[in-house]
Amino acid sequence: MKKTLIALASVAALGAAHADVTLYGVIDAGFGSTSSGLSADANNPSNANIYASNGQQAASAIDATQKAGRTTSMTNGMLQPSRWGLKGDENLGGGLKANFVLESGLNIAGGTNPNDHALLASTGSTGLTGAGDSSLNGQMFDRQASVGLAGDFGSFDVGFQLNLNGELMGMIDPLGGGYISPLGTYGGLTGMGSSYTGRASNSIKYAYAMGNTTVKAFYAMGGYSGNSGQGSQVGLAVMMKATPTFEVNLGASRMNDNVAFTGAASSSYVVAQTGNGSATANTNQAAYACPVWANGTNNASCTQNAIPGLTATYFNSTEAILAAAWQATPVLKINVGYVSVVQSNASNGAADNLITANNGINLIQTNTNTSPYATNKTTTLSFLGGTYDITPTDHLKGAYYGYTRSAYTAGSDAKAVGGTPGTAGSATASVSAAYGQSSAPIFAFVYDHDLSKKTDVYVAANFQKFDNGNQWAYLYSDGSPRSVASGTNGLMGQSISFLGAGLRVKF
Repeated sequence: MKKTLIALASVAALGAAHADVTLYGVIDAGFGSTSSGLSADANNPSNANIYASNGQQAASAIDATQKAGRTTSMTNGMLQPSRWGLKGDENLGGGLKANFVLESGLNIAGGTNPNDHALLASTGSTGLTGAGDSSLNGQMFDRQASVGLAGDFGSFDVGFQLNLNGELMGMIDPLGGGYISPLGTYGGLTGMGSSYTGRASNSIKYAYAMGNTTVKAFYAMGGYSGNSGQGSQVGLAVMMKATPTFEVNLGASRMNDNVAFTGAASSSYVVAQTGNGSATANTNQAAYACPVWANGTNNASCTQNAIPGLTATYFNSTEAILAAAWQATPVLKINVGYVSVVQSNASNGAADNLITANNGINLIQTNTNTSPYATNKTTTLSFLGGTYDITPTDHLKGAYYGYTRSAYTAGSDAKAVGGTPGTAGSATASVSAAYGQSSAPIFAFVYDHDLSKKTDVYVAANFQKFDNGNQWAYLYSDGSPRSVASGTNGLMGQSISFLGAGLRVKF
C-alpha cells in the first residue's frame, strides 16, 4: 500500500514538499516448537536457531536442563523478519535524485521494537540478563536509517544500513534470510554467530551499475577517539546477471575489532555500609557475596545486589561470499552458495580494553578478551536449495546447509575458556582450549500458500544434527595437554528439530 505522506516526509525525511513517500512493511507471526532450546517469552519468541540451544557447554546442571527442554511459543519473522518503514525520493533535476529509508523491526509476540530471539545475553542459571549486541539494540529505526543521492555517477547512501554481507545474504539465501534458515538466525545474516556482521552504523555505501553488472563498495567508520580503525568495516561486492536466467554474486568484507558478548554477573555491588570502628571493608569477595570487614566480621548492613554485566570478546572477522541463482524453468529456481568467516585476534586490543559499556550495560573489563585465538577460527556454510511453484499460489521451498567449524585453539587466557592456570612439569603455565572440527547438516523446508498477492500462510520445518567432532581439551601454553579437565563442548550427537506455522502480511 503506497501512500503519499507529505507532512511526515517533510519532517522525518527530506523536508521536501514534493518527495514521494512509501509506507511499507511485513508482519510475519506464527507458532513454533523447538526440540531443544532456551526458554521463550514475549521478548524472546521461539525460532529455529542453532545458537539458542546447546551452542555452548552448559554452565550448570540447571542450565543444561533448560537447554535440553522443548520450547513451544509464538514465532516472529520465520520467513521474513517483521518490520515497517518509510522510504522516499525526490527528483532534483538533471538526473539527480535524493532518497531516504527509515526502517524499524517489529516483535509481534511482544509488540515491541524489538528484542527478537537470540538478542538477549543471559547469565544462565542466575537469571540476570543484559542487552546482547547485534544490529537490533532497541533504537527507533533498528534496521535502517539512511539518506543518499543517486545519479549518473551511481549512488551514495550514508547512515545505519545493511553492509554488503547482509545485503548479499538476503539475496542469495534459498529461504530468503528468515529465521527458518541458518543464514537468518543470530549472526546478522551470516549464520555464524558474530555480532556486527549484518548492519553497521556510521557507514557509506556506493553502488555503480555497468550494463548487467553492479559493483558496490562499503565502509563503516569506527570513530573511536585516538583510533579511527577500531570497529570499522570495509567491503566490496560484484553482482552480475550473466544471462536473463543466471546471476552470480560475490563479495568480501573485513570487520576490525568485531565483538561478541556473553552475560555475566559483575563483581560490583550496590551496598549500604556503616562504619565498624577503624576497620575497613574488604571488597575482594566472590560474586554475590557481601563484603566483610578487614577484622573478619560480616557487614550486617550490606545489601546484596550484584550488577549484571557483559563479558566482551573482541576479534577481527574476514568474510567471503560466492553464490549463484538459476531460473532453471519458469517454475523452478535453484540457489547455490558458499560463505566463509575467518576470525582472528583484534587489531587494537588496547583500544578495545578502554570500552566500558554496551547499550547502557556495563562491561566487566576484567573479563574483556582481545586475544581469543591462538590459531584462527574458520566457519563455513555451503548451501543448495531452491523454490518450486506447484501452482501459481502454492510454493515449496527447501534447502540443505552444510555448517563446518574448523579445529582451532583458543587464546592462552584462562578467563576466556573457563579454566584455571595449572602446572606443566615444573613451570606454571596458563591454560587454553583446543577444539576439534565440528560440523552439522541443516535441512529446512517451507510450504507457502498465497491467499492474495500480499497475504500468505505457511508451514515450516528445520532439522539440525551435530556430529561427534566437537571435542575440546585444555592445553598448557607450551602446547602440552592438561591431563585433567577434558571433555566435550555440549554438542556431541545433538539433534535439534523445529516445526512451525504462520501468517505473513505485506503492505
